[in-house]
Amino acid sequence: MSQTTSNVVEGASFLVDEQTAENLITPEDVTDMHKMMEKTTKDFVAEKVVPKLDQLERHEYENAISLFAQAGELGLLSMDVPEEYGGMELDQLSSALITENFSRAEGFAVAHNIHVGVGTLPITYFGNQAQKEKYLPAIASGEHIAAYALTEPGSGSDALAAKATAIESEDGTHYILNGEKQWITNASIASVFIVFAQVNKQDFTAFIVERDWEGVSTGPEEDKLGIHSCSTATLNLEDVKVPKENIIWEIGKGHLVALNILNIARYKLALMSVGQAKRAIELGAAYANERHQFQQPIASFGMIQEKIANMNVSLFAAESAVYRTSGLLDDVIESVYQQEETTVDIMGQSLGEYQLECAVNKFSASEMLDKVVDEALQIHGGYGYMSEYEITNLYRDARIDRIFEGTNEINRLTVGRTLINKMRKSKHFSEKILAQEINGKNIAAALQKEDSLHEMNVLQTAKQLFRMLLQTIWNQYDKQLIEEQEVIALFADMVSEIYTMESVIYRSKKHPDFQKDNEKPLLLEVYCYESIERILGYSKQLLNRVPDTTVLETIQTVYSQLPMIDIIDKKRQIAQQVSKKAAYTVV
Repeated sequence: MSQTTSNVVEGASFLVDEQTAENLITPEDVTDMHKMMEKTTKDFVAEKVVPKLDQLERHEYENAISLFAQAGELGLLSMDVPEEYGGMELDQLSSALITENFSRAEGFAVAHNIHVGVGTLPITYFGNQAQKEKYLPAIASGEHIAAYALTEPGSGSDALAAKATAIESEDGTHYILNGEKQWITNASIASVFIVFAQVNKQDFTAFIVERDWEGVSTGPEEDKLGIHSCSTATLNLEDVKVPKENIIWEIGKGHLVALNILNIARYKLALMSVGQAKRAIELGAAYANERHQFQQPIASFGMIQEKIANMNVSLFAAESAVYRTSGLLDDVIESVYQQEETTVDIMGQSLGEYQLECAVNKFSASEMLDKVVDEALQIHGGYGYMSEYEITNLYRDARIDRIFEGTNEINRLTVGRTLINKMRKSKHFSEKILAQEINGKNIAAALQKEDSLHEMNVLQTAKQLFRMLLQTIWNQYDKQLIEEQEVIALFADMVSEIYTMESVIYRSKKHPDFQKDNEKPLLLEVYCYESIERILGYSKQLLNRVPDTTVLETIQTVYSQLPMIDIIDKKRQIAQQVSKKAAYTVV
C-alpha cells in the first residue's frame, strides 16, 4: 500500500505495541454536524418508526416500505455511499451515531442495519462502476430495499459451504442460479438481494439479484422469538437468470466479499447493542425511581444500585471499544480512497485489517447487552415479565445479537485464529511475544510504577501477562493450538478485556473533563479494577490446562499487588448519578 496509509494502525497491534490517545475516536469527538445527524435519527425513529411498530409486528410491511423511503429522504440510508452515487459519504463516526440511535426502532432497526450494511456495502466496496451507477442511488434513496442472502439450511456458521449453484449459460451471457437461502432479513420487502452461490460447484461467488426476475420468490414469514417488526423469510431461487455483469468482483471471490463485509457487519451490530443497552438503562433507572417499596424508591436499595452501576459500567466500556473501532475503520477506508488507483483488490486486502477488533466488538457488546437487558428486566420485578412493558421487547430482541453475524463462539475462534496467523506470519508480532523474558517480579512491579493514571500500570500488567501466557501456550501447542477451542476462547476473552480496558483508559485521558475535583472517573476505576481480576481468572484457567510454576507465581504476585478499592462505594456513586439522570451517564 502507498504512503498514504501511514495513519493506519496494524490490526491487533495494541497487544504488543504502545498506543496513543490522540487519534482514538470517542463519542465525545462529535461536531455540530455529528450532533445534527444524531438528532435527525432520534427524531425520525421516535416520531415516524415507533408509532408504526405495532403494524410492523403484524407484518404490515407497506409501512416498512414507506419508512425506508422517508429515511432515504433524510440521508439515513446513504451514510456509507459515495456522493457520486447519490450518497452522503459520511465519516464512520456519523455512520456509527446513525446506527446506534436507530436501535430504538426495535426490529425495524435490524431491517435498517441490514439494508445500509451487508445489503449496500458489497456493491459500495466491491461493485464495479456500472453496478454502482445502477443500484446505489436507488438503495441510498430507499427506492430499492436491500437484503443479504448467505445463510442456507444446514450451513449455519459454515456459511461458505453453500450449496446454491450458479451454472453458466450456453451462450455465456448469464448464470442460472438455483438454491434456497434461509432466515433472510428484509426478504419480504427487498427488491435487491446480494446472493452467494457456487460456480462450477467450487467457486464461491457473489451476485446481485433483483426480486422481479423470473424464478425469484420468498417463503412465509418466520415465527421468531424477537425482532418481530422486521421481515425474515426464505429466499427461493429457481432457474434464475443473472446477467454476468451482476457478478460482484470476480468469480471465486465471494468468500472475500462475504468475510470483509462481515467484519463491518459485526462492528455495526455492536453499535446497535450499545444503543439498545442505553434504552434498557433508561427503562430500568426510571422504573427504579418510580417503584416504591417499604416507603422508599427501590433505586435507594443497595442491590438495585449495584445492578444499575454494573449496567452503566459495562455499557461505558463497550461504547468506548466500539467507537474506537469506528476510528480504525475510518482510517483504513480513507487510506484506500487515497490510493492513486483505488482497486477492489486493495479494498479487499484493507477491510480485513481489523478482523480481530470487529469480532471482539461483536461478542463483547452483544453479551454486555444481554446482561444489561436482563438486569433491567429484573429491576422491573414481575412487571418486567408482562408483555405491555417495553423491556420485554428489548429482552426478546437482544437474544439474536449473540447469534447474528457469526455466533459469539465463532467470533471468539476468529480472534484466536487471527492471533495464530499473527504468530506465524507477522515477524514483528511473534518476536514481541516470544522475545519477552518471563519475569513475574517485573510484571507485578509494573503495578507500582508512578503514573498520573494508575490504570495505565494495570493495563501494562495485563498486556505483559497476556504475552507471557501466549508464549507459554504457544511453546506447548504451536500448530495444534487451533484445535484447542476452549483455550482459544479464553485468550479471546483476555484480548477483549485488554482492548476494552485500553479504550476506556485512553478515552479518559483524551477527555480529562470526565474528572471532577481532581478525582478519576468512577467508570474508569471500576472497570479497570474488575477487568484485571477477570484477566487473572482467565489466566488461572489457562494454567490449569498448561501448568507453569513461574506464570502461576506471577499471577499470585499480581493479585497481591492490586490496590485496595472500595468498589461498593464507587458503584453507589455511579448508581446515584444514573438514577438522578434516569439514563446512561458518563461519570
